[in-house]
Amino acid sequence: MIYPTLRLLANQPQLLLEHAAAYGQLFSAELDEATRQWRRRLLLVVAVLVSASVCAVLGGIALMLGALMPDAAGPAIWTLVLVPLAPASLALACALALGREDAAEPFGNLKRQASDDLAMLGNAGRP
Repeated sequence: MIYPTLRLLANQPQLLLEHAAAYGQLFSAELDEATRQWRRRLLLVVAVLVSASVCAVLGGIALMLGALMPDAAGPAIWTLVLVPLAPASLALACALALGREDAAEPFGNLKRQASDDLAMLGNAGRP
């Protein structure tokens, strides 16, 4: 495995430099994609937590107001029910988006390329 690499380094060093540069570009692209995925997941998790917290606070306030006005009817009751539903629906939508998100393996293309290169170098030394 080491002999074909040394032969290539001695005969055509520019090919190895180009290959190393391509690895650098692949790493950069993979890092950008992984960062984008992590940021999106973090944003969705924060949105779920904040929306659920707001829903809980508004729900608690609605329960207390409902207890203070037991004989209230009409729009007051519907307002107490509907106001906490807005952040609850946002929390649910973000949780569903978080569950639907595909979990691609970080740096998967880089791992596959390195594996393919090692296999190719392993086969290059065999007759």
